[in-house]
Amino acid sequence: MSGAIAATLLVAAGLYAGVTGARRLARGLRHAQALDVVRGIRRLVIALAAGAVAGGVLTGADPQVFGGRFRLTASGLVESGPM
Repeated sequence: MSGAIAATLLVAAGLYAGVTGARRLARGLRHAQALDVVRGIRRLVIALAAGAVAGGVLTGADPQVFGGRFRLTASGLVESGPM
């Protein structure tokens, strides 16, 4: 039961990040603002990671598997932070 609640929260957070990321990406492309483009891509990646973790929680996969996916995504975001 608690896994379903966690997955629901992750999906909700992922949807929010995906929608706001797509908006920011579109605005950055429309106005040729590189920082908005990068921030939009970051939010889309966060949405993807939240979806992967939610899928792992719902399928009952090994926590190390979906936790590793999340860590790899997070480290990629940290490395692209100065852009």
